[in-house]
Amino acid sequence: MTTDVRAGRPTGPLLPVLTQGSATPRGERATFRGLCYEPDRNAAVRTNIGLLNLRASGLRVVIEAFDSRERPLGSFRGRLPARGFVQLDDIFRPVEAGPVAGGSAVVEALEEVDFLSYASVVRGPAAPAVDLFPEPPPAVR
Repeated sequence: MTTDVRAGRPTGPLLPVLTQGSATPRGERATFRGLCYEPDRNAAVRTNIGLLNLRASGLRVVIEAFDSRERPLGSFRGRLPARGFVQLDDIFRPVEAGPVAGGSAVVEALEEVDFLSYASVVRGPAAPAVDLFPEPPPAVR
């Protein structure tokens, strides 16, 4: 398990260790379902996405956000430094979404490289974060 210990003991559940075998393979997209968001910040309902670049050079990614009917809400692009990690907080806020229950997000690397990712869903001020991992890619026929 992993945690940030800068502030002392962890206050919530720990994120399981992700290995190279957990990576989204080159050319595949990481899909997350069951995401939520509430524009009222007092509700504290949001979805964060964490990304880890497994290569020794920068990585460009695009994240697309969808509502519960898989209608696109918007997308944004970012860049991860070499072997860098970032957690993007409140992914539905930048696309100016209304309330989202049962939404989804797709993360795609714009280079042919493996990457690790997770979604952290918070459903209220006192609710613990629930970590989600990408759905397995569809089987090749």
